[in-house]
Amino acid sequence: MICTAAILSLLGCQAKPGEAGFTPVAALSETPSAVPFTATSPSPTFVPSPTPLPRELTICLAKEPLNLFVFFPGQVFPAPLFSAIYGSQPTASNLNIPSILEAQPGVPESAARFEAASVLPGEPIVDASGSSNVLAKKVRYRPAGCHAGDCALEYTGDQAVQMDVWTLTFQLKAGLHWSDGAALTASDSLYSFELAKALRAGTYSRTLERTLSYTALDERTVEWRGLPGFKDSDPGGKFFMPLPRHAWGAQAPADISIDAGDAANLPTFGPFKVRSWNPGSELILERNPNYFQASEGLPHFDRLAFRWFAPGENAQQALLAGHCDLLDFSEIPSSQFSSYRKLQQASKVKLAVRPASWEALYFNVQPFDSKQPNLLGQAEVRQAIALCSGRSDLALRMFGGLALPADGLGFTAQVSGTAQTDPAAGSALLDKAGWLDLDHNPATPRTAQSAPGIPAGTPLQLTLLTSADADRQASADALRDNLAVCGIGVTVDTRPVEEYLAPGPDGPVFGRKFSLALLAWSAPSGEAPCSLFTSLEVPAPYPQGALDWGGANAAGYASPVFDQTCQAYEEATAGTEASQQARQQLETLFSQDLPALPLYWQPRLAAARSDFCGLRVEPAAGDLWANLPIFDLGEACRAP
Repeated sequence: MICTAAILSLLGCQAKPGEAGFTPVAALSETPSAVPFTATSPSPTFVPSPTPLPRELTICLAKEPLNLFVFFPGQVFPAPLFSAIYGSQPTASNLNIPSILEAQPGVPESAARFEAASVLPGEPIVDASGSSNVLAKKVRYRPAGCHAGDCALEYTGDQAVQMDVWTLTFQLKAGLHWSDGAALTASDSLYSFELAKALRAGTYSRTLERTLSYTALDERTVEWRGLPGFKDSDPGGKFFMPLPRHAWGAQAPADISIDAGDAANLPTFGPFKVRSWNPGSELILERNPNYFQASEGLPHFDRLAFRWFAPGENAQQALLAGHCDLLDFSEIPSSQFSSYRKLQQASKVKLAVRPASWEALYFNVQPFDSKQPNLLGQAEVRQAIALCSGRSDLALRMFGGLALPADGLGFTAQVSGTAQTDPAAGSALLDKAGWLDLDHNPATPRTAQSAPGIPAGTPLQLTLLTSADADRQASADALRDNLAVCGIGVTVDTRPVEEYLAPGPDGPVFGRKFSLALLAWSAPSGEAPCSLFTSLEVPAPYPQGALDWGGANAAGYASPVFDQTCQAYEEATAGTEASQQARQQLETLFSQDLPALPLYWQPRLAAARSDFCGLRVEPAAGDLWANLPIFDLGEACRAP
């Protein structure tokens, strides 16, 4: 078995806090003073104290990286390996900015710097809607000093205009070095920008598209300038993670490759550096002596071993047998969540839960075909479905009880009234909306009597599109049964994912030809983007649909107030009062208009042995790997 190499961490946990792994703990023993030495006495025996074994942490993964160059074509870089080498995630947000920086720019909001610049017709800008564009006639833009939608102008002339350029300054901490001893400078961050641009690195693709310039101002300072009119909530994401110019600068970008033979020479600035790489078996890292927090005793391990699972190898058994100390989120399928939860309850493992996908029941608020009866056009009907859905209990039953309740666009949102289950209140709303239970039998669908735009006698019978996935089937069946109590008829229509989520106009969901559909959107930070429900994203043929049939807003929901609030939220720096106010307004609008009913957050699990500490997901980043330097085991644990 690939993960069965000797694990030294249990022995390593006997080391005292702060003890260096390869340093002997005692000098040679002295001769006992109580036994005098004479000529006839046997020679004293000197017994050296044993050298402590290196403390090693073993992380088991299913997928091995192709290469250790982060911009290598087709690369899927494991998050824990990236954090071990570079100490941060490649998609750093302003709240998870690499710790090699002195401070976070743009927090508070007043720290953002805008510089007015002349923009000529045909030059690239970000327009008033937040889209990449060029200055041209009929394009709406924000003139200098305008930071909201209500002051945007339409360009009508052929002269230069003044627009604001968002400027951010990043300063590296003093005294940073690469693992090979070379100084880490602003030039290395600039080099990363140059490589990302040359190789069109997907990690930074959106940032590159909106970057006007990236400059090293001195040895420790870089400056990022955005396209005129651009600002978002992620200043930290504009910093390009340093790469070693001194080691690779002479190579053409396309020729850079760090395979197994070169791995030990890879300069790093994270807590570890590469010791050896045996492809298909293991990658061994060791302490980086030049890590900027080394003087604080970090990381807590001398070695970090990444080992790859063989096909069919059981990750849970490997963890319980001690062959692995930690399993990444990607290693635990949802079908095993229940068994892992039982192991946690028996104190045999520790778990970290991360919100991964936002699961929602979508309503077709505005069918593309105007002849299709708009049974869900009234907000009262959608609100009644929310009250009758039983979703507060549904979340508790999904994924072994580990699903996180979704109350709005974020998993931490608390909006009054949107998560409660109250069939009586739901039935009353349906009566008010003109859908009556004429036969006084809640098991049969209600019929329209005075519902706006609906012929009298039309049954409240809906079709719910979903896939054959077991979890989705369970959700669909529960929703069907719960809604029947209020006289809402639901037929579950199970189809292959590629069929019911096909692009419009042919696909039923994104062609806006459905009534109800279960959809999930990946949102690793634990927050569904409000842009999913802006009018810009409504799928429809161009020019009726700004993105043609490529829009994500399958509900067809369009609200100018929601659009403006969403843009204000996306442009406000996270954590500021402006961001919090916009977020609350968004949640209120969403819960009132309800283009989709949030059901729960699909979880992802990471698991560790029971004596592991430091296993927690940082809410700001939705990630646990930022804590890798403080991970520890057993009696030596120094983190909660």
